[in-house]
Amino acid sequence: MMRMWQGACGLARADCLISPAYVVMTPTEEIEPQFADKLLRSEPVIRLLHGYSQGIVDDRLRLYPDAFALVPISLPPLDEQRRITEVLQSVDEAIAAAQQAAAHSRALQSSLITARCFGHGFEMVSLGDILADIRYGTSVKCDANEADGYPVLRIPNVTNGRVELDDLKYASVSDADLRRFGLGAGDIVVVRTNGNPAHIGRSALITDVADTWLFASYLIRMRFDARRAWPPYVYAALNSQPVREKLFKAATTSAGNYNINTASLKGIEIPLPDLETQHQIGEVIQLATEVANACENEVKQKQRVRASLISDFLSGRVRVPA
Repeated sequence: MMRMWQGACGLARADCLISPAYVVMTPTEEIEPQFADKLLRSEPVIRLLHGYSQGIVDDRLRLYPDAFALVPISLPPLDEQRRITEVLQSVDEAIAAAQQAAAHSRALQSSLITARCFGHGFEMVSLGDILADIRYGTSVKCDANEADGYPVLRIPNVTNGRVELDDLKYASVSDADLRRFGLGAGDIVVVRTNGNPAHIGRSALITDVADTWLFASYLIRMRFDARRAWPPYVYAALNSQPVREKLFKAATTSAGNYNINTASLKGIEIPLPDLETQHQIGEVIQLATEVANACENEVKQKQRVRASLISDFLSGRVRVPA
């Protein structure tokens, strides 16, 4: 069972044939199949399954049937299992609805960016012509703690067009490196390498730096000439479909990874109106971005509620009476 520790299991909802690569488990009469499906894909149980899996590296871990049989779980009475399943199903439906709304708002944002930035006869300018600085991030080891290090943004922190502060790592650096690799409001960080080509050129605009942030070597920082470019507009243009296609074409492949370098980024062209128009366009797009971000935050909040409920149900802290 290769990927059980990643929640890679599912409930057969109809009679079917499957590949020999899969292991089939048949629940006893003591467990409701739909409850088992949700149980095995819950975070607390996935952590248990990971601990019982064997292998040298995480990506190749296997959970053997004999080890799976030893995994301890808390099993409420059958009737309560069904009630718990109903509660979780209602939460899952709410999450699905929120995800659909988030996807719709993000698609509208993307369409708005393309419509506002392209087709108006704006001058096409290469990023290199409007940059004040561009560089790779620090390769220093992130082995410090929050008390004696600076937060380092990495690839996982650049997602959905914004900076996510989950799972931050910290590094101790010299004052000179702090100046070289520090981030400031208006900087744009770009993902320069990834195994998924869709993530190449993924970017985030730094809007506020409460602490001194650094950025890791798999990111590129772009800093723009304020006399020519307004960063929120440039960020919007970078996330338009035409520019995303240019970034994909500019990427090279090596050892299964897709890569883009500073020279390629400098050559990417974007439409560049005057500064006043950049502000007007950027402000409209920012409103759409805030709506999309709010929808995605709603998804995360519901997912946290689900995780909390599962933890409470499995521990017995919360019971679901008839």
